[in-house]
Order: sequence, then structure tokens, then C-alpha cells
Amino acid sequence: MQAQLDFPNDAVPAPLDVDLAGTGVGAKLDVEPPSINFGLRLINTTSAAVTLTLTNTGNANPVLATLAIGGVDAAAFAIVTDCSGQTLAPGAHTNCDLTFTPIDDRAEERGPADPKQRSRQPAARSTRGAGHRQLSRYAARRLR
Repeated sequence: MQAQLDFPNDAVPAPLDVDLAGTGVGAKLDVEPPSINFGLRLINTTSAAVTLTLTNTGNANPVLATLAIGGVDAAAFAIVTDCSGQTLAPGAHTNCDLTFTPIDDRAEERGPADPKQRSRQPAARSTRGAGHRQLSRYAARRLR
């Protein structure tokens, strides 16, 4: 940052100027990729890990606090490689790996696992996250 301090006066040199310069010090973290879409997954199966890279593009040393996943469906996502507690020097980077396991939150509503004891309804139901349920053989035949 630059500026100039002016000293108005009636002497020589008039006006008297002093150049000012300074650089702010601070950490700046960039993350790549900026968002992750794990796409469709079968219920109760875990995706391959996706890596987030955090890079300190600032000029100070930030300390990463404890990472946490929040939100309504937080239980469907997991931190596999945790970069909590690390200090990143300017220009340094670290990685954090995440996975997605869509949760079957309606398992109790379907009833017993034995097909003879279940009603004759298709097995497809809504779920949390972007999970995808395989249809039972009976349900797949009914959709044809």
C-alpha cells in the first residue's frame, strides 16, 4: 500500500512530501476444489476419498483449528485425512480427504429383511444425501 504525507509550508521545498509504504501481514487460505459433489452413490456404500488442498497464499502462519462437518446430513460425510492443528507457512499447502456414505434413514420403515415377510411394495424410497437405492427384483419387474 502506498500514500503520501504532505507538509504544506512556506519554506523550501514547498510543499514537503514524504512517501509512505507498507504491506499488510495476514494469512489467506485458498481451497481447491472450492466445492465437492460426490454424485449418486448406492445407499450404505462409501465413495472414494476426494482430496481438498488448502494453500496459504498470504504472508503469515495460520493454525488450522479442528475441522468439523456440519449441516443436516453431516453424518453422511467423513473426514478421512484430517489436517486439523497444522500450521501453514506462506506458500505451504496441506491436504484433507473426505468421503460420502449415503445413509438409509428409512430402513426401519421397510420392515423385516426376509422378502416373504415384507409387503409387495417397491423398495425405492427417499433418502438423505444423493444416495441411490438398488431396486429389489420384484420392484424392477414392476417398473418394466
